Amino acid sequence: MRAKEIIPRVKGAKLWRARVHVTNPQYTGYLEAQVWAPNPNVARQLLKAQYNIQDWHLGAVQEVR
Repeated sequence: MRAKEIIPRVKGAKLWRARVHVTNPQYTGYLEAQVWAPNPNVARQLLKAQYNIQDWHLGAVQEVR
């Protein structure tokens, strides 16, 4: 099941993506993360909260077209 099917789309929200540097005991690397948000600032804050990372571990937030 896809996230679009589970999470209803909020009116005015867009899909944003960013590259995230994740450090875990068994894995260290980069991954592409996506989130629905109304603007890039909210998307950045959601990604930081979701992955529990600092600002410098998060790449540029871009809108997915």
